[in-house]
Amino acid sequence: AIAVLSVVVHHAFPDALPGGFVGVDIFFVISGYLITTLVRDALDEGRFSLADFYARRARRILPALLVVMGAALVAGWFVQTALQYSMLGKTAAAAAMFVANFSLWQDANYFAWTSRSAVLLHLWSLSVEEQFYIFWPLILAALAAFPRLVVPATLAIVGASFFYGLEAAQVDQSRAFYWLPSRLWELGVGGVLALLRLRSDSISAPLSFAASLLGLCIILVSLFALNGSMLFPGFVALAPTAGAALVIAAGPHNWIARRVLGNPIAIFFGIISYPLYLWHWPLLSLAHAMDRADPWIVRAALVAASVPLAWATYRFVEIPVRLRRRISPQALAAGLVLVGAAAGGVHLADGLPSRSFAADPRSVFLDHYVDVQKRGLAQAYRPECDFYDEAAKRAREAIAASCLPNAAGKNWLLWGDSHAQALSAGLRSILPEGVSLAQVATSGCPPGLADFPGAPANHFCSRSNSFARDLIAKGGVDRLILAQAEGHEEVDWSAFAAFARRHGVRSIVLVGPAPQWLPSLPRILVDHHWARPEDVFISEGLKASVLAADATLARRRAQSADMTYVSLIGGLCGAQGCRARLDAPGPYNLMTVDYGHLSPEGSLFVARTILRGALDAREHRDGYRGAALGQSLD
Repeated sequence: AIAVLSVVVHHAFPDALPGGFVGVDIFFVISGYLITTLVRDALDEGRFSLADFYARRARRILPALLVVMGAALVAGWFVQTALQYSMLGKTAAAAAMFVANFSLWQDANYFAWTSRSAVLLHLWSLSVEEQFYIFWPLILAALAAFPRLVVPATLAIVGASFFYGLEAAQVDQSRAFYWLPSRLWELGVGGVLALLRLRSDSISAPLSFAASLLGLCIILVSLFALNGSMLFPGFVALAPTAGAALVIAAGPHNWIARRVLGNPIAIFFGIISYPLYLWHWPLLSLAHAMDRADPWIVRAALVAASVPLAWATYRFVEIPVRLRRRISPQALAAGLVLVGAAAGGVHLADGLPSRSFAADPRSVFLDHYVDVQKRGLAQAYRPECDFYDEAAKRAREAIAASCLPNAAGKNWLLWGDSHAQALSAGLRSILPEGVSLAQVATSGCPPGLADFPGAPANHFCSRSNSFARDLIAKGGVDRLILAQAEGHEEVDWSAFAAFARRHGVRSIVLVGPAPQWLPSLPRILVDHHWARPEDVFISEGLKASVLAADATLARRRAQSADMTYVSLIGGLCGAQGCRARLDAPGPYNLMTVDYGHLSPEGSLFVARTILRGALDAREHRDGYRGAALGQSLD
């Protein structure tokens, strides 16, 4: 119950329970314990059969899964754009083959805002468990001939998986999050508990209570203290895993197990936990895709609706199939093949763009900007200057030589995250003659004077910032331009200025955040301004915290002598809101391609209307010598 409710609340209200995603880690420990117990007992009694084990797993997993996948495909037909429906088909087909985690690793960062429209995102964990079910019984059966080696061998597997996960997270956090090899240790911890054959009657009542209380406290702290910005899984994943292990090891007879975890409400949610997990996310995701997930009361209503859906699935689907065995495993497997084939057809047909909803100009408009994000930004953003290779899904050892300072002339260095990348095209269009733009900008990695918080030294963010600092320390950078998505007000920018000045940088410029819209500017235009192309300035959906942070920074740095602060919001926003459209024929004339990343045309507009004047003023103020700003690269 705690595991499933943690995930549900986190998905609906991530700010209220930032670490609720670790409910999946708790699931893994429980699952490893239960599955290992089943296999262990069957082996002990000489009745273990792989065919019987897989048949029982099919009856447990497939009935509810087929219902939810089928419902999602039907709902997507009516409410999803072509790209969204194609993504749904791809994920459903992968889930039918038990590899949804690999598909999502390629397509969706679990913690990214854009992943909220991935209707079957949550099936990644089910695929991890299914892969575990396939090979774990084989390992236990092979080890059964060597009883003394069972626990040591299992511990070795757990240790190897844990350290692999630590290493994988440094190279590709998304892979470490989604892949079984880096998650196996959590399932294995539960398995070790089962193999140790701990007897609850052999543990004293005070010790059982203390272990259960400690485990529950660790879980609760994890739910509120952890968040998606941390390197996860990693060392921090030990907390929820250890908490779950302690609760299981404490046994069922202590007061916490009986009164807290064994109360009727907890038992009810435990019984419907699997269908509740399956139902809640598609409801929230489809509402998000239609921009109907706000206000909070809507999300609360959707979560509430998922409870009777889960109960009905348990009562009318799971009980008849799993407990009364009215449908054979072979029939369930055939159903899985049919649903998977239908889903694969949807994906291969590019989401069936001829559907009335997909063919609507508004849907085409939304898909256009999704496609721009995936394939239309390379020339403007220069991904070769990013220490994370999105195509290969791994950290880079080095960035391209074209990103480095030019030894033969003057250099500006652009340092930051993907929002710094968004400025690149515009800055290159206003470079003075004889000046080159070096760039070290890694998505998700704001500039820092120390290693990325919580990340090892070879994490791509730490690597990116270390490389930028080394470039500055080597000399040859005349102007440093810093930019990041948000959080500017929490950074000691004077320390950046002092570091840069110490190494010969004559001009330091901090570019403030661009306006940000939630859920995205294209979505807001479709929902509120589609019929009014003359609406250039828009206020709906503006992220107030970003506007407030910009105002704070502008006040703080107004009289700063160590660096220039350039307020993009000050130049793009007014009483009517912030500029959303460019002065160009529509409809593809937006300032940003998503919630806040500048479009290539938006970058040029910002550079020529805001950055040029600010940099020119700073140039005269510093006595910086160079050709006058204003030469275009068009």
